[in-house]
Amino acid sequence: MLFARAVHRFTGNALFVGPTFYAKFSEKAWISAAWSAQVAGHAQNEIGALDLTNFERHRALFRFGYIF
Repeated sequence: MLFARAVHRFTGNALFVGPTFYAKFSEKAWISAAWSAQVAGHAQNEIGALDLTNFERHRALFRFGYIF
């Protein structure tokens, strides 16, 4: 029961905005990239416009796929 209470406790929120890129090289190969920055958020019991306690300020993702 203690674990169930901890899971549902609010710790904060964040809103990320940023561009994404996707390219298909062939029928079997693709690449994607994304970058986003936190533009709004709030941590519980913290002062400030962003939630840097629970989330990063910037996020980046790079993926390459090949179907064989």
